[in-house]
Amino acid sequence: MVKVCSRVLCVSLVRTVTATVALLAMGLTTAQPLAWSPQRGGAQPIRSLAQLAAEPAPAQVAPPQVQQALLIRNPDTSNGTSEFALADQYGRVQRYVEPSPGIDLASFVGERVTVRSDTGTTLLASQLNLPMTTAMSQGVAPQYNNPQPFNVVQADHQQPVAQRIDNSQPQHRTAQVAPVVVDQYGQASTVNQYGVPAGGGYINGYDVWGNNACNGCQTYAPYYVSPDTSFNPSCCRGARGRFYGSAEYLLWWFDGMYVPPLVTTSTAGTPQAQAGVLGEPNTSILFGNGEVNSGSRNGLRFKLGTWFNDYQDLAIEGDMFFFETESTGFSGTGVAGDPILARPFFNMVPVDAMDNVLPPAQDAELVSFPGVVEGTVSVDTRSDFAGAGLRLRAALCCKEIGGVCNTCDPCGPAVGPSSVSRIDAIAGYRFLKLDERVLIQEDLNSLITASPGTFDIYDRFDTYNEFHGGDVGFIWEWESPRWTLEFLTKVALGNTHQRVTIDGETTVSDGVNTYTEEGGLLALRSNIGTYKRNKFTAIPEIGVTAGYRITPRLKATLGYTLIYWGSVVRPGDHIDLDVNPNLLPPVVEPVVGPERPRFRWDDTSLLAHGLNAGLDYRF
Repeated sequence: MVKVCSRVLCVSLVRTVTATVALLAMGLTTAQPLAWSPQRGGAQPIRSLAQLAAEPAPAQVAPPQVQQALLIRNPDTSNGTSEFALADQYGRVQRYVEPSPGIDLASFVGERVTVRSDTGTTLLASQLNLPMTTAMSQGVAPQYNNPQPFNVVQADHQQPVAQRIDNSQPQHRTAQVAPVVVDQYGQASTVNQYGVPAGGGYINGYDVWGNNACNGCQTYAPYYVSPDTSFNPSCCRGARGRFYGSAEYLLWWFDGMYVPPLVTTSTAGTPQAQAGVLGEPNTSILFGNGEVNSGSRNGLRFKLGTWFNDYQDLAIEGDMFFFETESTGFSGTGVAGDPILARPFFNMVPVDAMDNVLPPAQDAELVSFPGVVEGTVSVDTRSDFAGAGLRLRAALCCKEIGGVCNTCDPCGPAVGPSSVSRIDAIAGYRFLKLDERVLIQEDLNSLITASPGTFDIYDRFDTYNEFHGGDVGFIWEWESPRWTLEFLTKVALGNTHQRVTIDGETTVSDGVNTYTEEGGLLALRSNIGTYKRNKFTAIPEIGVTAGYRITPRLKATLGYTLIYWGSVVRPGDHIDLDVNPNLLPPVVEPVVGPERPRFRWDDTSLLAHGLNAGLDYRF
């Protein structure tokens, strides 16, 4: 029985030793370091020790180099691995790190560490040489054996990446992490896809200081995107650049300004009493009785803004726009009274040949009529529109669309988004102005031998609208790697200062004496003056803009804008055709009849809308 047991025991021992040797041999030939895979599911082997053994050993002319790496949070703990890991310069996981008593690994995330003893896939925190965070918190750089700047070095048994990662196409997030560079002070920075250093960055949802970059409004936390060179849409820090500006060409249309009939004509042979009088069968209107300055206008708009921080959650921006002066004019000349030209008005105190007062009726002042008068009449209208604003822009929400992630806290590796949707709120100051004018001028020469002389007459109507108020609204943006779309809706609430100026003058010369009197034909003492008032106004504005990225920083845009100004004064609405001829200069007192023309507030609205084409630059 003892022999049988001894034989069984021996056989068991032999089998155990044989299995142990086989397992050790298998471990020696198959134990491999881990490198983070672009595919979801954990680690994959890179190079085996057997492959390394076939290579010639390096010359031992100096002490072997201490292996260095970057301590990060493990991007995927779903397979039961530790919360912390060591990554190479490309952000790939090489070792997992288990905490040790008395060592707070979280405070060293993002720091350069050295491995004192590399024992395999998982290390203990006690196997690492950690930097002196106390000295760093006091502003003193920790001292290392090699004080020169360096890139994180991969172990000899790790295979370096031969080609630069292409960030222009959506990939697995860990394959898009930019290379990490650590200086002699242990501070981490990044190098973007063009090899340009850039501050900050994200490694699997954590920045280089180990802070969680998740945002509750995001579908998942952002991966690293270079602040000024990445085409990839992202909600992460730096994705929209620090500064931005745009220049646009504007092609807009405006509501025209109404003007009453100002110049008329009649066919040859028309009696003098009917010449140029509205309502007579031979009278036609040469200028007025409709809208002017209603065509398209060319303009420019400029915008410049800056974000207060790299997270782009608050910015200040300003814009200004202006248009060329829009003008419409008319000029007519009669020589020796041909053709017939006249300025119509409504006579409030007509009289007959016996100076008997008749009921009010249509009448006209002659500019050119055979045997009576010859001369020139001209009408000039102009309109200027411009605006500016200064406002704060605050990010409300940013959502990455089309990405896949494990969770948002901690941020796991994910497929990059196909697009990004953002909503920003804006609030600030808005300024608008509308400056318009109607000027009517006459240069007359009397053809009556008994009453020779010349007359220079003008009537001028100016209006000026100036808005100052607060501007509030929202901006929604959609962005893909190449295309962008923006929708703006806002309203400005404030005060519109309105001013109407009416002026007129008549200069008469008989060849010997010249005198000038206040008043023309439609601007007389009854309405001449400057009138002002303030009115509360709401000015809504909407806009939509599509963009295409030409380069990472430069974008071509095409859009549409609409502005509605609900209360403005315009000069044509303040021209009163009712005239008391007894007020024409020179005025003879006492005046018979009413004080006409008169001034009366008459406001209207202005609709401005049109196309915008330009360039947007971010840096």
